[in-house]
Amino acid sequence: MIEVRVHHELSELDPAAMEKVNASSNSASLFSSPTWLKYFLAHDPSFKERGATPWLLAAWEGGVLKGYLALKRVLERGGPVLSSLISLEVERPGVVAAPEDLARVSQAFFRVLLGRASEWDLLEFFQQDAGSPLFHGPAELTGRHWLRRLPDRNSNVLALPFSDLAAYAASLSKNMRHSTKKQLKGLLASPGLTLLTAKNPAGCSALFEVFLDIERRSWKVRVGATVGEREALYRAAFADPSVETVACIASLDGLPMAGSIWVHYGRNTYHLQTIYSEAHEGLAPGTLMMVVTLADALERKSEAFDMLPDFSHYKARWGTRTIETQWVQIFRVGSQRHLRAVAGDFWRRVKPKPADDATRGKNPYKVAAGTSSVEVPADRPRLAALLAQARAAGAIEQDAAALSARNPFS
Repeated sequence: MIEVRVHHELSELDPAAMEKVNASSNSASLFSSPTWLKYFLAHDPSFKERGATPWLLAAWEGGVLKGYLALKRVLERGGPVLSSLISLEVERPGVVAAPEDLARVSQAFFRVLLGRASEWDLLEFFQQDAGSPLFHGPAELTGRHWLRRLPDRNSNVLALPFSDLAAYAASLSKNMRHSTKKQLKGLLASPGLTLLTAKNPAGCSALFEVFLDIERRSWKVRVGATVGEREALYRAAFADPSVETVACIASLDGLPMAGSIWVHYGRNTYHLQTIYSEAHEGLAPGTLMMVVTLADALERKSEAFDMLPDFSHYKARWGTRTIETQWVQIFRVGSQRHLRAVAGDFWRRVKPKPADDATRGKNPYKVAAGTSSVEVPADRPRLAALLAQARAAGAIEQDAAALSARNPFS
């Protein structure tokens, strides 16, 4: 018999038991790990500003943790809402349990949540694919509640059955191989090109500061598409030796111009962020950073490369599988939120469909950012000191010749 307990403090749960359950699931997710949840709860400003309360559901059987689900409760103007704990930078958050326990643990969670329905007007789960037990909702949904699903952000996952980067490159379309070869050719011909990669806390922490400086010089700063509120979380994760983080910076003639950060966890590699300075956009440094990240995932023998949600049109070119997801919502019938949702559905049915967008297939944030005629200066002495700090911590440096020798697109 499964017993469900609702915890409001992560410290009430045993991280070792949570790690064991996460590892037993079909996909051990970085974002469901107790370490990532800990740093999110400690450092996410939006969570704190909204006065949210963690609702950590844990399923127990015979004194053994069988599954958990990380939610938050927020008191909003339209009524109290229970939703997925992490909603921005996350990959299909849901119930964590072994495959043989997933269905019954999920239904046990639903029974408890519906039993406490006086504490929420809306229960919602983000990014649920059709295989998720949360997608279909409770097995028994009474007339007191109404379930609906809306299109949500698509996920993008690249399976990695390849022996090495050359085998992966051969799997891409002819057009993609040609495009990548062309973009890499000019940059790798630059004699002043260097790549610095760190895989330990001291090196990653130093290179993350360089990453943030490059971000100041990118188009992303004009549309709020930067690391932003995740900055403190990343700093904490990079300083933790138990988190398998990697930071990589590309420089040209000593000036950092592009960077990527990613995390290995379980069987997967998670691509968190790539950035490049606007002044160097013409050299296509983003392509180099993607190839370098994929190469590291393959060398580690990761089974999947998770590129997180959004921009599927671009990520599919790299061979990712686009996974359509839904935003699953359960409303308390008669609540203000329920009535507004019904009205919203009606207007969506009757209003005219929008005309085809000429920018479709492009990054909408980048389109909105436009171009800037003002170049943001770089603090070269500070950057040089940070790069030296990373080297002293053991970061590996490669020049253009070394990168060219390993380039399967040449």
